[in-house]
Amino acid sequence: MTASAPVVPAPGADPAVADFGPRARAALAAQAAWMASAPDAHWFIQLHTNTDLDYTDLEHQIDAARTALPEADIRIYSTHLGERHRVGVITGSYATEQAAMTALQALPPTYRKAAYIRQVRRLR
Repeated sequence: MTASAPVVPAPGADPAVADFGPRARAALAAQAAWMASAPDAHWFIQLHTNTDLDYTDLEHQIDAARTALPEADIRIYSTHLGERHRVGVITGSYATEQAAMTALQALPPTYRKAAYIRQVRRLR
């Protein structure tokens, strides 16, 4: 049996993503696919905002969101703000701010307290 080669991120890729668990990688891929066609003027709901989060906790956040919102498309984004790594757990795609606010108000109480809406252009 041969040893597997270490994971080397592609040029320009986020090296922190190599440490993501399987659910986080899938949610990040879903986000990339969604961002490819989402209009800048669309809105989404940010369920969690994490800075320098332990990636096991990120997997738990994704699981919890999928359990609480079984019909929702749960995605994540990953970015760096200076030296800090930020990961957001997000859902939804709404054509208007009002539609996003209505969806936010329909979330389970545990998410309504801390979740907020954002516009797609803010992630580009």
